[in-house]
Amino acid sequence: MGMVSAAAIAVAVFTVPGLIVAWLSGARGQWAVAASLPATFGIYGLASWLFGLTDIKFGVTSAALFTAGIAVLAALWHGAFFAYRRRTRRNQELEDSAAEGVDKRAGTLLDPTWLIPGAGMLGGILLILSRSLDLLGRATQGMNNIYQGWDVHWHASVVRYAVETGVVSSTRMGELQNTETLAKMYYPTAWHAGAALLADLANISPIAATNLTGLIIPAVGFPISVGLLAWRFIGRRGLTAQLAAGLAPVIVGGLPVLYWIGHYVGAWPYVAAVALSGIVLALFMSLPYSPVRSFVGALAFIGMVQLHPSAATIVVLGLALWWLLHLLWAPARKPGSVKGHIGWRLRDIGILAATGVVGALALLPQILIGAEQSEEVKAFTATEDLTLNESLQNAMFMRTRHFDSFYLNVETWVWIAAAGAVLVLLWRRNLWAPLFWIFSIYSTANALRPMADPWGEWFSLVGSLHYNTAHRLVMPAAMFVVAGAAVGLAIIIRLITGGPLKKFTAVTSTLAILVTAGTAWVIQDTVRTGIERGSAWAINSARDGRLVNDRDIKAFDWLAKQPHAYEGKIFSNPDEGSGWMYAYNGLPAFYKHYLWPNTTLESHTNSLYWHPMRLGQGNFEQFDEANRVDDAAHGLGVNFIYISPPNFWGFQAPRPDFETGLLNTPGVTPVYRDHQVTIYAVNAEFTDTEIMAMRAPGNSPEQLPPLRTKGEVVATMNPEMKSALMDQYLDGSLTMDEAEQPYIHRPTIPNRGRDSHFEWLAEQDQLKVMTTDGVKTGDSVAAEQQDAKP
Repeated sequence: MGMVSAAAIAVAVFTVPGLIVAWLSGARGQWAVAASLPATFGIYGLASWLFGLTDIKFGVTSAALFTAGIAVLAALWHGAFFAYRRRTRRNQELEDSAAEGVDKRAGTLLDPTWLIPGAGMLGGILLILSRSLDLLGRATQGMNNIYQGWDVHWHASVVRYAVETGVVSSTRMGELQNTETLAKMYYPTAWHAGAALLADLANISPIAATNLTGLIIPAVGFPISVGLLAWRFIGRRGLTAQLAAGLAPVIVGGLPVLYWIGHYVGAWPYVAAVALSGIVLALFMSLPYSPVRSFVGALAFIGMVQLHPSAATIVVLGLALWWLLHLLWAPARKPGSVKGHIGWRLRDIGILAATGVVGALALLPQILIGAEQSEEVKAFTATEDLTLNESLQNAMFMRTRHFDSFYLNVETWVWIAAAGAVLVLLWRRNLWAPLFWIFSIYSTANALRPMADPWGEWFSLVGSLHYNTAHRLVMPAAMFVVAGAAVGLAIIIRLITGGPLKKFTAVTSTLAILVTAGTAWVIQDTVRTGIERGSAWAINSARDGRLVNDRDIKAFDWLAKQPHAYEGKIFSNPDEGSGWMYAYNGLPAFYKHYLWPNTTLESHTNSLYWHPMRLGQGNFEQFDEANRVDDAAHGLGVNFIYISPPNFWGFQAPRPDFETGLLNTPGVTPVYRDHQVTIYAVNAEFTDTEIMAMRAPGNSPEQLPPLRTKGEVVATMNPEMKSALMDQYLDGSLTMDEAEQPYIHRPTIPNRGRDSHFEWLAEQDQLKVMTTDGVKTGDSVAAEQQDAKP
């Protein structure tokens, strides 16, 4: 399938279920469309978690049935809500009209006030998405290209796991990450659930689905979010709000810290959640005026959190400031009495709180498990050597991580946004938006240079949930800059085109629309030109084969055809990223992420990773006895070891024991070699015939090192080792033909379970331990150890 067709299917997969449920729940046309993205992932996230508690596999059929169930609940909600309003003689449509001052078309697809915002949002989406898909198409293997990124490795593995097993529960990710222990682990997976459905419905690979999902959700989400935020900054349905909501989506692609840098760093579910946070925030702000939207509001909040919980801070903080500084003073319904003043205000906050509480309760089981890992997120830091003033300036002008790769001057947008903030403050008394921006700026600066307590501690409460990294914390501030700049431009355009002249409204409005259209065209042309170089870097610089290149792909394909390749595990150095073989063709890589699994110090994982050269080396001079590393390999089911430097991070040291040491390790045999790639078979898991077949001439791109013959091995052995080998072959004698055969060593004696090297030496009476009291013999040490045992 072509990439454009797959992208179109992706948009449908990510919006249609939420759109249907939102419409059935009572949300009118444009709000149903706007909420469709987060609501869809609310459905997918809940379904994947609930199915994870049962034997039901997450897939197209089960997800469709679950969506149907949610749709029934939505319809029941709408019916009950409508019946209640009829009983109180306040039909919902009339209430909305009275509250927002519009006719019966308000909020429907026939509402003309959404034509300009809709056009701007569509233009902003196409600007970002067309550029992104074009760049992805230029990458090697197109949409199947492997993104050489830390986080993306994990995301692709989760998508593969979901496609293969039907398990994509956020509370069962330990089954994928912690291969040996299967220790419990939480990771939000709504993003991956959507990508898995895309892979199935579009018939594309998990890697292609991962790439498209990473591009499409924020490309659609950011323009809608900033458009709705600009609308809410003004807080009216007039032409100025429409112009602002139409301009903001065209601007958003020009701020690198949002879509482009967010994509480059590989935090794709996080960026998706932030991209939808403006939609969820604006939707919640509409609830006091149209409570029927509470159903989809809760579902949208659930979806955003299940993409990534960090984005909840954006909605909660923004909503709290808006309520405190706006809604509390101007309630959704005009009170007609003292009692009404109190009642309507309690009603407003009750609607907001109830919707949020319902969403939180639906997520509570996942939140409780995720909270156990919160300290891991809080432990991240990314401070820089800056003064407080420098950190504030960098935050204000969005000069955070990787910004210098774009060579763009975004200061102009900041100053236009500042002008917009002043104008909207004077006109609409909007104080909540500037205060939110200020808080975001200080949170970002605090991540660059921690401030003194108590301020530093307070800003860290939010920052720690965003990994304490400035390039993440600056995103909500940047969205508010975009919305503020659009508002500033819209107000200026309305003023210079004669907006205050009420007698000529038709003329001035037409003129304002024309000027705005021209302004939008200039902006999109400027944005398109300005991001040309930076966007190519952001999308494709990490698609260069630095870790997984064509030789790795060729090796993956070869390995997939070998005996027992899918029957056990394939061990490697996770720092090298070779675990991509799992996402690529389902090979059972032991490490499916660069991140180290949750395991104990004495685990098989640690034994094999830190001592691979011990394979087949014998146990305490017992040449034919399996040691702890042999047991570890067998216990983990490791059949192959795959080596392919370099490492992901520069600080990760090379591993010569893997890269060269395994060539002389008796328990493994090299079966494939191509430049940096070497594949070893674990001898104990194969027959001689199987190993020699894999080593057959022509199978390996490069010549493999020759194996020692049985005769050569016998000639270099000490008497004890020779006796063990002779027992293995023909009761102590080798024929001439057998002496010429390759020798492939396997332990024939099980590990006899000695607790330590000291015990073995003590048995041989060879241990002498220097102490302050003199010399202890092996006998005395063994006796002390025996006495110490319970």
